[in-house]
Amino acid sequence: MRTSNDELQHGILRELESELGDRASGIAVTTSDGIVGLAGQVSNESDKSKAVQAAERVEGVRAITDTLKAEPSSEDTRSDEVIARDALSALQWYVWVPTELAKVEVAAGSH
Repeated sequence: MRTSNDELQHGILRELESELGDRASGIAVTTSDGIVGLAGQVSNESDKSKAVQAAERVEGVRAITDTLKAEPSSEDTRSDEVIARDALSALQWYVWVPTELAKVEVAAGSH
């Protein structure tokens, strides 16, 4: 039995919500004859991959087009100061790294 576009779309939306919870709210799903389109924004590459895998699990999916963008929201970004503090804290746990020699430089969220 062939799954209708509406049934397929609802099945994928349920699977996305099951897999990602509230993080699935930024994903739009389109369906046409078993071809699924995923579009929108997720906060990281892991969630993007999970969204595609969730859609693949739904019966009736024949192909997936993925135009999801993995970009952290402003709520997910950390300031350079927080990143530097966390990096120094992590280095302090390693006994072979002398704390007085540890230097961290962070600029625009990278090192």
